[in-house]
Amino acid sequence: MPSAVLLGGILQTLIDDIARVRTVRVFGRVTAVLGMLVEIDGIHSYLSVGDRCEILGRNGGKVRCEVVGFRNGCALAMPFASLDGVGLGNQVEVDNAPPEVYPHGDWLGRVIDGFGEPIA
Repeated sequence: MPSAVLLGGILQTLIDDIARVRTVRVFGRVTAVLGMLVEIDGIHSYLSVGDRCEILGRNGGKVRCEVVGFRNGCALAMPFASLDGVGLGNQVEVDNAPPEVYPHGDWLGRVIDGFGEPIA
């Protein structure tokens, strides 16, 4: 029979995992693209510098971004990939998940990027 301490630890881990589940999805819109800088309106009150968001491009792809500042009530974000397919009015979703990586044994011998995704 498992000890109460072990069960308590497992229960706390489950509670922490449930707390990380998003309950609200927040969306904004792209209002300007200046080189690699994307200006996003409608979500600045939900973000701070260093937060992440995803832009839904016209081609159906998603571009991950990180908030680097604010100007005139809009969030300024820099993408982690190419902005192909991103334009004015594209939808942007706030990513509420903390930037965490959970290593797994399947990663042994694999090359991964900064998001924990396999490169090859």
